[in-house]
Amino acid sequence: MNLKDNRDSNRNYYQHMYGQIHATDELKERLIQMNTTRQNHKKPPRRMTWKAAAAVAALCVTLPSGAYAANHYFGITEFFSASGHALDEEANKLIETNIPQTSEKSPAQDRPQNHNPKNDPIPNTDSATSGSETPDSIPVSFTVQEALCDSGSVHIIVTAKASETGTYLLVPDDLTEETDSVENIGIHEDLSIRDYAKANGLEILYVGTGFQADSPFSPAVCSFSSKSETDGTLSTIVSADRTESDTDLHAILTHTVRPANTENAAHNIWRTSTAFTLDDKSTSKLRTYRPKDSTGIPGTQAHVQKVLMEQTEVATYVTVYYTNPQKTEDDGLYFDILDANGKEWELKGGRGIEQEKDGSYCLYLTYNRTELPRSFELKAFDYLEKNTFGKLTLMAE
Repeated sequence: MNLKDNRDSNRNYYQHMYGQIHATDELKERLIQMNTTRQNHKKPPRRMTWKAAAAVAALCVTLPSGAYAANHYFGITEFFSASGHALDEEANKLIETNIPQTSEKSPAQDRPQNHNPKNDPIPNTDSATSGSETPDSIPVSFTVQEALCDSGSVHIIVTAKASETGTYLLVPDDLTEETDSVENIGIHEDLSIRDYAKANGLEILYVGTGFQADSPFSPAVCSFSSKSETDGTLSTIVSADRTESDTDLHAILTHTVRPANTENAAHNIWRTSTAFTLDDKSTSKLRTYRPKDSTGIPGTQAHVQKVLMEQTEVATYVTVYYTNPQKTEDDGLYFDILDANGKEWELKGGRGIEQEKDGSYCLYLTYNRTELPRSFELKAFDYLEKNTFGKLTLMAE
């Protein structure tokens, strides 16, 4: 499958996924654009603002201020609860805290030279810096606070903390439009980010974070959601699919800080990174299913070969293996899992479609944690034409 085919197929997938949420067409399109492309590890990670994450959960989120006050950041448990996907007790036990980590900052020449709040000069050095660098050399510090890891995905809470309270407004680095609302970062005021910063005498710093290319996760399909607090902290949850099966996961997060309204923005960035190791202590149940009969999908030449389900403490991961000789870039064939009552399982996300070396296809779907059935129905439908091809019964081996 060439890159264009891959992009189009995955766009169709995200159109289907986000078509099921309650949000404006404009917001849905933005979500689709953020998640469509699956390219190589050099592709920048995708971001989902807090407002967008709330829309994906199909609910209006009221953030519990008490949780933040107690933990000093918005944690994984709170995020999942607010997004409508509350974790089971078993999953909560897997959340890692007090994560050992090391930081490394970039050479001084990569830092902004015209960023000068309150007329204080930026400290300057002539060589690469390390964790021993003075705190004043970068106005934001990053800390990995929590991590939740299972065999299919990882979720990490990163806090960006401004060095001076009341001086900066930390903003995710994709919210650069004049019309971007502070609601996107959890500040409930009817103002744009720039107007809010001006009204409160704050300087905007755009911050970004994401997995380094050689981390055991998929940077191109990461999702992000950020929550701002009045003390200058920006809490971000980073969620990504795993690409390696090792239980010890060595990862590096890269961070950037950029002041607003600077010339030649690409050369006015602080860069820093955080290295850490996660321990996958999750357990899983695996079950393989085969079609009850060998008939194909009506109206197509496609055949489902098998479905693999894996249940962990966090989610249920489903991989649909199928062949489709007719597949084109405009193909709209997708699948959904139905329960015993014919109701669709609650979809959380997924990696979209990938082509195997033998020409067959895999559709990766992630659902809320669901008990593995002995049998189920797989609905085959055309997302583009909005019609159902048929339903297949699959039985456990």
